[in-house]
Amino acid sequence: MIEKKFYFEGSTLAEIQAIQKRTWIYQDQIIWVNEMPLISPFSININFDQMDILSKDMEKYVLIIDLRNSVRPDAKTRKVINERFLQIKDQLLHCAYITGKNNLANTAIRFVMYGMEHSHYSVSKNEEEALKRISKFLKSPTYEVQS
Repeated sequence: MIEKKFYFEGSTLAEIQAIQKRTWIYQDQIIWVNEMPLISPFSININFDQMDILSKDMEKYVLIIDLRNSVRPDAKTRKVINERFLQIKDQLLHCAYITGKNNLANTAIRFVMYGMEHSHYSVSKNEEEALKRISKFLKSPTYEVQS
């Protein structure tokens, strides 16, 4: 069970496994991340390491990141997020963020995506809206050019 606390090196194996389980394959070539309530560099690295494992047989994929129950990460964590996103930018077709009504998260997302020079992302209030935007993106001429 994930508690509302920061997780760092020294976390138990059970805690690490619980963090890993928050990242899974939702559908073919769609990876879902249910972000931690409190985000740390340690938890971000676990999420991205899990994405690497899950996407190893995928040339490209879509990422859904559910931030509805998360708070804005600190500067050190945002730096790790930017670095890890840069490592996957060639595999990432589209990143769909679910934020609820969190306007601060919406602004932070724009900075992250700008920093990695990735223009194919969307911000949605709920999963239904996110999935519709992903479907629309995958059917768009923009996607056809990339595939």
